[in-house]
Amino acid sequence: MRYYLLEEETEEMGTCYGVVLQCGDETAAIPDITVSRQSAVTLLEALIRGCVTPVTVRDVVDDWLNR
Repeated sequence: MRYYLLEEETEEMGTCYGVVLQCGDETAAIPDITVSRQSAVTLLEALIRGCVTPVTVRDVVDDWLNR
């Protein structure tokens, strides 16, 4: 498993952060989760601790956003 912090510049919100997870041939990228780098790093650390896979990452991120 590989976990990456995604950083993108947008016209509307400035810098936005997301995550990318890779496991073999499977990749899941979820951009524009938050404008807070610290929140994105906290999320990424939780994904790593939980050994979240590309298949389940969207559900985990949805739960994290709705907490």
